[in-house]
Amino acid sequence: MESQSSNEATVRPSFPDKRDLRPPVREFIELLEGLLCIKYPLRPPIPTPETRRKPILKEGLTQPHIMNALATHGLATYKLPQMLLKEDIPSPIHISLTEPCTRYSLEGYEKQSYMFTASNIVQGSIIIKTEANILSGALSYRIDYVIGKEGALSTFPAASIPFKEPTNLSVLLYNALGADLYSFRKQIESIVRDFDPVIIIITETRLPACEGHQLAANINYMQVITSDPINYNGGIWMFCNLKNLSMKELNHTHNRLMVNLLTR
Repeated sequence: MESQSSNEATVRPSFPDKRDLRPPVREFIELLEGLLCIKYPLRPPIPTPETRRKPILKEGLTQPHIMNALATHGLATYKLPQMLLKEDIPSPIHISLTEPCTRYSLEGYEKQSYMFTASNIVQGSIIIKTEANILSGALSYRIDYVIGKEGALSTFPAASIPFKEPTNLSVLLYNALGADLYSFRKQIESIVRDFDPVIIIITETRLPACEGHQLAANINYMQVITSDPINYNGGIWMFCNLKNLSMKELNHTHNRLMVNLLTR
């Protein structure tokens, strides 16, 4: 018996003081402590058949209210779920719309932002199509920007009547991975101050429509179109500041959103 106890003591690992851990590890532990109301142990408990049958961490993280909090704050996606230890705040990548139709695709589990711009347009349409990615378990988004210019009007069947005067278009596309993060909302406010995009498209909001209306009001974007998320994935918010253009819905289903742009 003494030999058995001695062997257990030698194989039982000990945990270092939390202050001695590397910062990413310490941050992750503190995150779990707050979510699960547990404390970092000085020493692991002796494994028993009962504890092996009860994966406490897994059970805690997959409770509906925990999954909802993780998803809306961008800390997990339904892909794995995958834990993100730090808030990734991407700066917008600038892309010029020069072709009559520009298609852009993005995966719902990638946090990205883009600023699309077009000058001197007389027609404009935006089509957003949502598809389920069977391999990743997440959603993917396909966004088509259709524009017409003087001498090269749009051939899009549902294109609007050309504007009387050419105007400029700027669209912020932001795949948020949960729009409830304070840092995300502050960055949206910063982008609005710096670039004043005419339209803001936020995908993977993972929040209900009322939250989108509140954010739009905070940044003075008066026109709002929303699509609600499903479980812990999806959700689209479209905002327009109504300074030179407005949006007209042409089609709005669970997986497709189409708008025409009209002059003010």
